[in-house]
Parts: sequence; C-alpha cells; structure tokens
Amino acid sequence: MNNADYWARRFKIMEDALKDQSYEYVLNLEKQFDAAIREIDTQMRAWYQRFAVNNNITLADAQKMLTTGELKEFLWTVQEYIEKGREMSLSGAWIKELENASARVHISRLDALKFQLRQQAEALAQARVKATTDASRLAYTQSYYHTAFEVQRGLGVGWTMQALNEDAIKKVLSRPWTVDNQTFTARCWTDKAKLVETVNQEITQMMARGAAPDKAIEAIAKRFNTSKTNAGRVVMTESAYFSSAAQKDCFNELDVERYRVIGTLDTHTCDICGDLDGRVYKMSEYVVGSTAPPFHPWCRCCTAPYFEDMEGIGERYARDAETGQRYKLPKDTTYKQWKQMQDAAHGSGFVDKKRKMGYNTSTDTKQFEAYKARLGDEAPKSFADFQKLKYDNPTAYNDLAGYYRYKGNNPDSNRGLYNANNAAKAMRAAGTLKTKGTITVAPKGRSIVDINTHAAKRMAERGITQEMAQQIIDNADFAIKQRRGSQYAYYTKDGFAVLDNNGVLGTTGPLDEGGKTLYDEVMKNAKDSKQ
Repeated sequence: MNNADYWARRFKIMEDALKDQSYEYVLNLEKQFDAAIREIDTQMRAWYQRFAVNNNITLADAQKMLTTGELKEFLWTVQEYIEKGREMSLSGAWIKELENASARVHISRLDALKFQLRQQAEALAQARVKATTDASRLAYTQSYYHTAFEVQRGLGVGWTMQALNEDAIKKVLSRPWTVDNQTFTARCWTDKAKLVETVNQEITQMMARGAAPDKAIEAIAKRFNTSKTNAGRVVMTESAYFSSAAQKDCFNELDVERYRVIGTLDTHTCDICGDLDGRVYKMSEYVVGSTAPPFHPWCRCCTAPYFEDMEGIGERYARDAETGQRYKLPKDTTYKQWKQMQDAAHGSGFVDKKRKMGYNTSTDTKQFEAYKARLGDEAPKSFADFQKLKYDNPTAYNDLAGYYRYKGNNPDSNRGLYNANNAAKAMRAAGTLKTKGTITVAPKGRSIVDINTHAAKRMAERGITQEMAQQIIDNADFAIKQRRGSQYAYYTKDGFAVLDNNGVLGTTGPLDEGGKTLYDEVMKNAKDSKQ
C-alpha cells in the first residue's frame, strides 16, 4: 500500500456518502411535515367557517353534536382514515379508536375536529418511524459491507465474510443505545403524544376564548415545526450511530485491533470532535458517544482502522478557514494542530469565529431580514456584510443593534436623533442634563386642549400665551418622549412645551442653559446624519 492516507480518506468519503443518503430521508420527512401543517391550517379554518356565528364560536357551540348530515360526512372521513391507516401501517391503537368512532351515532363538533387533526399527528409519527428505520437499516448494511470492502482492498487481502441476515439487522436496530435507554421508535411515539396534547390544548383554549383560529393554528404549526426539527435530528443521529455500530461489528469480524477517530478539518467541526480527532483506541474501548461517533446530534466524525507501522506516512485533506479551498496536510495532523495553523494565518480566534458564524447562519439570516425590514437602506447591504459587521466589529454592531431597537420604539425617527439620544444619555451620566426621556421626532398635528394649573402659572410668569405654546408644538425640531410615551416635550430654538396625549399642556417656557446645550447637541447630530 503506497498511500497511508487511504484509511482516513476512504472512510471519510464513505461516511459522508452515507450521511448524504440519510439526509435524503430528512428532506422527504420535512416535506411531509410541511404538508401536514398546511392541511391542519385548511381543516381548522374550514371547521371554524362552518360552525362560527358572526365570526365567533363558544365552547358550548363546539360541544354541540353533529347533525345527521354532518355525522354522515364525518363517518366517510373516518372510513378514509381507517383505510389509509392500514395502508400506512399506523398504530393499531389509533385504528381501533377510528373503528370505534365509525360506530358512534353521536359525536360533537369539537371531537370531530380533534379526530381530523389527530390523524395528521399519527401519520407523521409513522412516517418518522419508517424514515428512521429505513435510513438506519441502509446505514448499517452499507457501512458494514463498505467497511469490509475498503479494509480488504486496502490490505490487498480478501477473505469470505458471513452475510448479514434480516434477524441480525432487526436485533441491532431494536437495541436502545442512548442514555435514556429509549429506542428511536419510542422517541417518535413520545413526540407524537406531545403533538396531540398541543393540538387538543390549543383548540380547547381557542373555544374558551371564543377567538378566531389564527393564534391556535400558529401555536400548533410552531409545535409541528419543532417536531420536524426533532425528526430530522433523530434520523441523522440514529443513522450515524448504526453506521458506527456497523463499522465496529465489521472491524471485530476482520480482527482489527485498534481504530482512529477521524474528524473534519474545517470550521464546522465543534470542540468536542476537534479534541477527539486523531485519537487512537483499542477495539475493546469502542463506546459510541464516548470514544466513537456519533459524539452529538449531526456529528460528522467516523472511524478508520489504525496500523502502527503506517504512522506518520501519507496525507489528509483539510479546508482553509477563510477560502474554503481544499488542501493536503500530513496524515497525522490533528484538528487542534490545523486550528493553530489557521489562527496563525488568519488571526487569533479566527476558526472559532467562523464556526460561530456557520452555526448561527439560520438565526443571523432571520435577524438580517428583520433589520432590513425595519431599517431599509440603513441596514447592511448584504447578509455577508451583516455577519462581517456582527463578528468583526462589535462596537459598530452594538450601535446598529441599538438603532434597530430605537427604531422599533420610534418608527418615525432617524439616525441623527438616535445619535442625539445617545449623546443625551452621556450628558445625563456626566450630570450636565437633568431632563429625562427619549429624543425622537416630534409628533405632528397635536393641539392644546387644556392647560393645567402648573402650566398656567408658568405661562403667566413668563408672559407666554397659549398661541405661543402651540406655535412651539407645531414647529418643533424634535421632541423628548416621556412617561412611556404618554407625553412629549417639544423643542425649538426659542423654547419648549410639554403636552400629554390628551392635549393637556403641562408646562412651557424658554430654554435654559441646559436646554440650549441639549438643543445644540441634537441639531448637530441631526445635521451630521445628513452629510
């Protein structure tokens, strides 16, 4: 054998190919979940539209029995469910419930809806069991035979191995391996029970509130999406476990004495897998989750035979953390060593930063879309620019995040007034400004309806009329939002006026030295933001 990187490279390629096959099951399962969510939306809205009176339905209305015609229609639906249930091998307990329902002569509107929605949960549970079983079976059998082929081809020696039989495969697949000692089948049924509980709880609360179905549909869809995520994770983790179990069984069959953990040299590899990459163990120490993959959900590690006489010979592939380009390193280079090289080339902490960016892609994408929706052209131009700002320039990112929150509370305001508000905070901290509140754009169209006693006294002392105070309000350059937005202090260069949302004038007068300083600071920031 001329190239000792054969083991690491071939087994990593084999494992990646198996994971790609498993992911096909995940994608198919996600489509079924999405279809179920759409069907639930349709069924709930149709039910509500049918029985609601004046866009309202009470719990008492929901508990009324179906009419003869409605019951006949429902029984047809139940019969369809029974037939589909038998075709899809749904649980016997559920089919028995359906058969009992088909024999009933009285059933409430609410129970009819629950049966319809329960059918979706039951069908998804069976789809999860089938997808996980098929992916795990494929992973185990292909991993076992491919491992045997690669080891024998690598050593240049072939010998007869006993073929896997169906009973042996079933025994392996039915063996619990997680800490909670649950099989993946039990895990699927447990999650289904949570789905059914959520459905029943939400529709009952919807009736109790007399509310439209939108909120209940949203809550149920959210729970189904959580279940969809769990389903994908279970498929990938279970298939990874059975692939690893197959390698272990095959290594033992071929008398392999030691094995090496193979991670991936890129920015997606976590610290757990990075620490274990390159470690060599005896076959007697092969324990999934501790000394053999998968070490966590969505783990990408695999194992390969280890032969001491090949130590130090050959190469392995890695990816540059910045460009993503593949390149070769000595075979025995570990993840930690690769990480040190990358940090030395691109800057301290670079790999951890890139990994964090990768892990947070989904969350960051939603955040970026929210920033674009609220800030428009003031948001970063692209997602890449947004992530670069977030992870490379924390000061600028914190400022952008602050502006995003500020615009959420003050949608008509602008960057200049946000900067002025930050300056006002600094002035308060330094003790040069006493006025409290948030600087924002002055609300338009507000009129003085009444004048309180304090304002009347100040106006008399200062020679200010109601018309003069109204002029300040009408021509204000900015305002300070106070008392949680229930009143605003309006500012011009000539004075200020405080008006609450009921039109009651609280006070008014000329600007004192602190007020002039504040006014100048706000106008300076407003001017700077336009340049």
